[in-house]
Amino acid sequence: MGLSVVDASVLIGAIDSRDSCHQSATQELARARQRHDLLLPAVAFAEALVIPYSIGTQQGRAVERQLRALGRVEPITDAIASRAAQIRARRQVKLPDALVLATAAELRANEVLTFDQRWHSMAPNVRVLTP
Repeated sequence: MGLSVVDASVLIGAIDSRDSCHQSATQELARARQRHDLLLPAVAFAEALVIPYSIGTQQGRAVERQLRALGRVEPITDAIASRAAQIRARRQVKLPDALVLATAAELRANEVLTFDQRWHSMAPNVRVLTP
């Protein structure tokens, strides 16, 4: 079975039913789960939890459980951090984005799922979803 790395934009869309990307995010994640194991980079996991935890600890913990049930949370290793630095050195990309891309590269993921249109040319395995 392959591996799909999931960006925060997709996680946020999936957990927030009011998000304009909600339907697409949930459908794409369901499709990806049929083909691959889902991997949530720690940085994407953290980004997706900001709004739920701003609502309250109980909401944050509930969403955290949902995300953990969705896929494995991958920590930032020294190899991932080094690869992220290399990506940032070559491209104009924010550190959280570089960490997601580096996670996918280090783990040889089949695909990276995102709604971020700026990622089109970041890597051949990036799949930019449409809302």
